[in-house]
Amino acid sequence: MILQNKNFLYFLFITIVLSGCEKKHLPETSVESVKYITHNSAIINTTINSDIGYPWGDHGVYHSNNSKFLNPLLLEAVTGFQYEDSNFQGEFTYMIDNLTPDTKYYITAFAENNNGRGYSDTTSFQTKEVEYFTDPRDNQKYTSIEIGNQVWFAENLKYEAIEGSFCYDQDTMMATTYGRLYSHKSAMHSCPEGWHLPSDEEWKELELSIGMPKVSVDSMDLRGTTEAGKIKQVGKSSWGIITSNVTNETGFSALAAGDYTPAFTDYYNLNFSTTFWTSTEFDDATAYTRRLFNHTDKIRRINFNKEFGYSVRCIKD
Repeated sequence: MILQNKNFLYFLFITIVLSGCEKKHLPETSVESVKYITHNSAIINTTINSDIGYPWGDHGVYHSNNSKFLNPLLLEAVTGFQYEDSNFQGEFTYMIDNLTPDTKYYITAFAENNNGRGYSDTTSFQTKEVEYFTDPRDNQKYTSIEIGNQVWFAENLKYEAIEGSFCYDQDTMMATTYGRLYSHKSAMHSCPEGWHLPSDEEWKELELSIGMPKVSVDSMDLRGTTEAGKIKQVGKSSWGIITSNVTNETGFSALAAGDYTPAFTDYYNLNFSTTFWTSTEFDDATAYTRRLFNHTDKIRRINFNKEFGYSVRCIKD
């Protein structure tokens, strides 16, 4: 009886020792690629392998423009938006926005299972350079980018015209991010010297340069396939939802800035859609526009009442 007890205690001791020595397997994760790098955004592709230890918990990427501050132990918040919400192993894609032009960034991916958090090696990428233009009328500074043979503002116009320009919800802080909304008459005269409101034909040239078929550009309503995704700013904060077709690979960085209807003093569609004026009239009461939505990556060509308030992108003379 005593021998049996000793054997049991010995077996229990060995089990505890072996259990304590068993290696904890953390999930393995790696950064596979950094794609669609613009002056202010990038898309990160990662993989997670968690064959041992149930894959659960957070996963994502950290980023910093200073390698000394990329130590995961010093970072408190997950950065970037992801396409998938699944916690299972496989491929994951994350969007990072609000980056600074011409800046080197360092990124580390991470993933958790029931044993803890595993980290990838650190990799880096460089955001693209941009040119800047300062409007002498109000000292507003704009980034500009080249798309095909054209040079565009990479953000919406913010100039406060004497008549016919509006801040969303009459909140001047909204104009800082989304720019102002303009009547067509005001839009025709609000771009600074050396720049102008693009025509319907100039918008067609942009659309052709990003892949819209020639057979589609002259059509009305929704046209193309994924061209809108190439000019939309990435990230859930920009459009309310995120899809894999939104890459902003041109750097155009369109935001869902909403619209204004003066007849009802009504602001609407923030984070749902945006509409850009063209200089081309459709008839006496309306003009051509380009409209983007968060639920489709096609570009809508449609005419609207000239009194409505829409966004303005200036193009270089």
